[in-house]
Amino acid sequence: MPRELPVACLSLHPDAGLVPEMPADQYERFLADVKARGILKPLELVPGTRTVIEGRHRLRAATDAGLASVPVVDADLGGDSPVVYMIRSALLRRQMTSAQTAALAVEIEERLAVEAKERQRAGARKGAAVRNGTDAKAPSSSPAPAPSLKSRDQAAAIAGTKPRAVSDAKAIKKAAPEVFEQMKAGKITMPEAKRMVSPAKAAPPAKVETVKIADGMGQAMRAFQKALKMHGDATPEWLEFVELVRAMRRTQKNAEYGVPHSKTKRAEAERPVDDFLSEFDQIERTPQLDFTRKT
Repeated sequence: MPRELPVACLSLHPDAGLVPEMPADQYERFLADVKARGILKPLELVPGTRTVIEGRHRLRAATDAGLASVPVVDADLGGDSPVVYMIRSALLRRQMTSAQTAALAVEIEERLAVEAKERQRAGARKGAAVRNGTDAKAPSSSPAPAPSLKSRDQAAAIAGTKPRAVSDAKAIKKAAPEVFEQMKAGKITMPEAKRMVSPAKAAPPAKVETVKIADGMGQAMRAFQKALKMHGDATPEWLEFVELVRAMRRTQKNAEYGVPHSKTKRAEAERPVDDFLSEFDQIERTPQLDFTRKT
């Protein structure tokens, strides 16, 4: 049954800050309603205490409105710890975004993990007491309980979200707590939070501008054919020219696939063609020049 307690004797649970605050404009409307009609729904307390675990904004509004007392009731925790009950109630009572739900599930998971460790320590202490003969209670012969869900999966079930969303939100909290708090407050979405904490991707490489050497290649190849006709079978090896042609073919391949546009790269790409034309100019001036292999 609800009962009245003075506002001054009530206090918030120390972990009340885990639940995001009501938006300012929404709180102003709520405060106006409290001033007009008072507190209609009792605040919920940790059983046997005066600690509020459900009704944070009602307590704040009662204080701001100058109310002397408010209705309260002991919370029916239903097996939950006070913190898990508080977060679960907030999820059921308030309109939360999917990102806020995932963030609160992370808070639940952390609390469940703490409680699990506390149970383990308590069990270890009890086991030690039994072994030392200091525990009056005999050890239970009942089988050990079946292993429960992972804390993450359990938290996801409590919050009504997917385990993967809990993992993503947990990773965001670890990488950037301030971004996590923005997400929990409903200021940003999960995808926005991920982009904020992920390392910036390298900018795509600048578009490659191809070095145009088609005209030079054509000119060089025509010169090579003319040189062959000029010397006929007298100089079958043509070693220098063959190497230049190979270099030009490599250059042509670079041109087809794109050579980064810079003075240095352009010079490297055009040098084999220039060398070939220079060699041909020399052979035209000295037709008797022998290009056979030298031993």
